[in-house]
Amino acid sequence: MTTKINLKSKFDKFHEQWSPKIIAEMNDYQFKLVKIKNDFIWHQHEDTDEVFIVIEAGKIENEITAPSDQWV
Repeated sequence: MTTKINLKSKFDKFHEQWSPKIIAEMNDYQFKLVKIKNDFIWHQHEDTDEVFIVIEAGKIENEITAPSDQWV
C-alpha cells in the first residue's frame, strides 16, 4: 500500500533545528525530516546508507573528503 506524505505539512509541525523526526518506515529503513542551520559536521554510519533531499535552501557547499576510489 502506498501512502503519500505531505512534506510541507510535516515540516510545519516542528521548529527545532538538528532534531530529526521520523515520518515513515519501510523494511529496516527510517525516513526522517530535519531542519538544519549552519554547518553540518560530517559523520558516518557503518550499518546503513543515508540520502539527503534538500527541500529549501540558501547556500549549500559540499566538500568531499573521502578518497576518490570510494566514490560511486
